[in-house]
Amino acid sequence: MEQNIQDLINKFNTIKNMGYVEAVNNDFSGIGLTFEKLLDKEVDNFPFPDYKNIEIKTKLSYSKTPINLFKLTPEGKEFCEVRRLWEKYGYCRKNNKDNKCFNGRVFFGKKQAIGLFYYFELKIDYKEAKIFLYVYNKNLKLIDNNSYWTFENMENALMRKLKYFALVKAWNTKRLSQNYYKYYRLDIYKMTNFYNFLKLIEEGKIFVNFSVDIYKNPRKIGRMHDHGTNFSIFEEDLKELFIHI
Repeated sequence: MEQNIQDLINKFNTIKNMGYVEAVNNDFSGIGLTFEKLLDKEVDNFPFPDYKNIEIKTKLSYSKTPINLFKLTPEGKEFCEVRRLWEKYGYCRKNNKDNKCFNGRVFFGKKQAIGLFYYFELKIDYKEAKIFLYVYNKNLKLIDNNSYWTFENMENALMRKLKYFALVKAWNTKRLSQNYYKYYRLDIYKMTNFYNFLKLIEEGKIFVNFSVDIYKNPRKIGRMHDHGTNFSIFEEDLKELFIHI
């Protein structure tokens, strides 16, 4: 593994010395896709580390957005539990009543509103070895606790994807409406253990981030578009889940 880490450091230093490079697109995904291209890595959506058993996350220097650790769909009453949540608890945006979405962060021990009528909270059950999603109505009465994630699935996702993790920072600029990125910093981390992960959920430092809306493509318009259910963390809390190498 030491050789893999050194290979990534060497590759990063080469990219860093290139200065500003033209982005592969002008979307929010451009920062990551451009770095992958510079690594000569093909784009994929596999639940495995990005580069020689090292998961890579990219982040703009000024960004305060959380880092998505891994995606894991909840289990529950239906085969597609996210669809059930979207259909039952999703809400319509003010500017488009036909655009039903289910977007929001859910924390342990804190009832968080998603939309106007429902509140959501994470509960950990150590006896059943699961994290449950609790749903409350606007009067804070519990109406649903059928969605859950098992410890086994969470631990597998965490250790498979993030045993080693690299955070790459970049500056960006625009030239003639085209994005350019300069990758200037690399930090590499090693995972501690799964129970640290659960502890950080209890402390509200790791949370679940739902991102569901509809397709805008004419061929699929109106159909549910699940961007993935992420377990996320803010950069300042990484040191509590990982050891900085």
